Amino acid sequence: MPLIDTHIHLASPRYTDLAGFVARAQQAGIAGVVAAAVDEASSRQILAMQQAFPMFVYGGLGVHPERDISAEEEARVMDLIRRERPRLVAIAEVGLPWYTIREQADRDRLIAAGEPRLQRFLRLARALDLAVVLHAPHDTAARALALLSSEGIDRAVFHWHKASPEVTRAIVEWGCPGTPFARPVIASVIVSWLLLCH
Repeated sequence: MPLIDTHIHLASPRYTDLAGFVARAQQAGIAGVVAAAVDEASSRQILAMQQAFPMFVYGGLGVHPERDISAEEEARVMDLIRRERPRLVAIAEVGLPWYTIREQADRDRLIAAGEPRLQRFLRLARALDLAVVLHAPHDTAARALALLSSEGIDRAVFHWHKASPEVTRAIVEWGCPGTPFARPVIASVIVSWLLLCH
């Protein structure tokens, strides 16, 4: 069975030898990867990688929720997604902030402040018929699931999922078979719903 990595930040400086990475991944049985962007620059890098490795790198453009970017940059990324839609398989990576705000007293307000951006990307995903790769760990998973449901999204990956067993069950019941789960919640989920993660 061919494996596809549904979330990898190939534009990260850690991937200095992309050709070597692709060759090693293919030798290990990986059929392809969904390269997830974090901002405008990485979105453009991913498009270039796609041209270099068209049968291996699949594009996912977006704005990472932990990134502090301007409304103008967000708009440029959304325009890029619209323009490059035929080359894309997902909007990635989008979601709700957690790690940059988890220790702050007004954490709930800050998470809620990230919801409008996520809604804009979800609406774009629905309009363009694209899947979504979500960053929604811990307390943000239930909120992200509610937004997916309200925006009519039916294809999403909760990558690096770390929520309560109750929220995890709700995701499974909602019908998100492409969600990888961290070890503490694996026991509460049907094995067929798991996705291997690197």
